Amino acid sequence: MLTKIILSLAGIGLMYYEKVVDENMTAAESARKEYKASCDMKVDLLFTEQEFSCSTILKSDYAVGFGFLQNVNIYEFSANVLPVDSPFIQPNYVYGLWHYILQLFVAILGDASLSRTLSVGGIGASVYFTYAMIKLEAMCLACIICHFINVAFFVLDTAKPAAPEKLKRH
Repeated sequence: MLTKIILSLAGIGLMYYEKVVDENMTAAESARKEYKASCDMKVDLLFTEQEFSCSTILKSDYAVGFGFLQNVNIYEFSANVLPVDSPFIQPNYVYGLWHYILQLFVAILGDASLSRTLSVGGIGASVYFTYAMIKLEAMCLACIICHFINVAFFVLDTAKPAAPEKLKRH
């Protein structure tokens, strides 16, 4: 339970961080100032240099409403899934924040079934947003850490505990 609480708090912290970065980018843009997020960086990895940019992800079409709730473009067909002013179209960090808050409450309550359901949803979101990062050719460090958190939740929620007789033999 403690592990899930820590993972939930880490996820909440990362989603809040993305919210702050997004708000700072918007404020800087309005004031016509330049803003460089602390998560926009270049990292030397053994034989290559990798660039991470939360800003690129947060400015993309994928950053709001999962990238498709407000508008779907498939094979030259365009349609609004929800009205543009729908309260359900929010920045993705809002959905992530609610996801990790629910994970926290479910961990405290100890509801294994609901926890598994949330974990499967987290894995689905991780797969989709990994696809988005690949398509955008951008890496977001905060997003990647959240993907690892989602995988950890999934592993914790789906791993079968060893049978008691197997534990006694070792």
